[in-house]
Amino acid sequence: MRKITILYFILISLASSCQDKKQTNKNNINDSQILSNTEKHTFYRVSQNGKERVIYQPCDANIEKYIVYHDSIFHDLGQEFYTFKVLSQKNENNKYKYSGEYIFGKTAISKESITFEAIDNNKKYWKINNELFIDSLYANTIIHKQQSCKECYEGCEGKEKETKVSSINGKWGTNCNNPIGITVKENELIICVEPNNYYIHLTKVNGKAGDKTLKYKLNRLDGFGSKDVYSESYLNDNEIAIIKILENDKIEFNWLGFYNKVNKQRQYTDPIISNDNPVLLEKCEN
Repeated sequence: MRKITILYFILISLASSCQDKKQTNKNNINDSQILSNTEKHTFYRVSQNGKERVIYQPCDANIEKYIVYHDSIFHDLGQEFYTFKVLSQKNENNKYKYSGEYIFGKTAISKESITFEAIDNNKKYWKINNELFIDSLYANTIIHKQQSCKECYEGCEGKEKETKVSSINGKWGTNCNNPIGITVKENELIICVEPNNYYIHLTKVNGKAGDKTLKYKLNRLDGFGSKDVYSESYLNDNEIAIIKILENDKIEFNWLGFYNKVNKQRQYTDPIISNDNPVLLEKCEN
C-alpha cells in the first residue's frame, strides 16, 4: 500500500510539472508573437473629430509615426525624432508592451515603455500609449487632410496649388512592395519597366506652376532590356506619358507609347507598368 501511495504522489508531481511547463511554453509563445504582430509595420497618427477619422498632415511638420524594427522602434514626432531601444517585451491581455530607453544620437536620455494595443479584429487601428494610430497597410482607406497654407504662412495665394504639384515627387506604384512603377524627381520622370534591366527616363514638357496635368517626353532609355526597344526616331518633343494629380495622394498615369517621328505613329502602346492604362497609382514611402 505504501508503494502505491508513493507512486501516486510521483505521478501527481509529474503531471503538475508538465502542466507548469505547458503554461510556461504558452506564455513564451504569447511573448514571441509580439514582434510578428508589429515588426516591420509603420503606424500613423490618426486625428478623430466625432466619428470622422483622418490622417492630418501639418504644413510645418511630418505626420507622427512609429516604425517597429526587430530590436528598436523609430518614433517621428513631426519636428523631432528618436530611436527607442527595446530591452524587453511582453504580452499583457493582448497589449504588447515594450520596455526600453529613448536614444538621441548615441545617448540614452530616458527609460520608458511603449504599449501597442489593436482595437479591432483586422488590426487596422491601434492605441499606442493610449493615442490612436493606423497601420500603414490601411492608410489609404481613410481620409487624408492637409493643413491649410493660410494657417501657417503669409502670402499663400497660389502656394497651395504649387505644394500639391511638388508633392508628387517620390515613388508611385500600384503596389508599393513591387519595384515596378514610376519615380518623379522635379522635372524628371523615371519608369521602372523591369527592375535592374529596363528603365525609361522622361522630361516634363509643361512646367507651369499649379498644373494638375503633367506631360512628359522621352529623354533616354537605360538598361540591357531597352536595347531591343530603342530607336533614335523616338527622341522628339512629343509627349509619351501623362500624369493627372488627384486627391488623397493618388495620381493617374497614362502611357501613350513612343512617338516615331519618322512614320508619325505611336509604338509600344501596350500598358507598361500594369494591365490597366490609364492606371491609378499611390504614393510609396521612400
